[in-house]
Amino acid sequence: MKVRFGFVSNSSSSSFVLNKNCMTDKEIEEFLEEMEKADQYDTIGGTDNFFFGIIDYSDKFFEWLEIKNFKNIEWN
Repeated sequence: MKVRFGFVSNSSSSSFVLNKNCMTDKEIEEFLEEMEKADQYDTIGGTDNFFFGIIDYSDKFFEWLEIKNFKNIEWN
């Protein structure tokens, strides 16, 4: 019998946390503009210090995040 340890997912989405304290004002502004273009207000939020959310891998906002390659983003 095989036993599997750890998390297994067939999901096409991922959650992320992005530290605003490591971003420039321009990067924060760009993030908010892209979020608005992608109409992601229902799956992305923020606090004074962080952006966070769940996005689909096929979403244009996900593609934008990959292009920007933020060094302070954590994916889960």
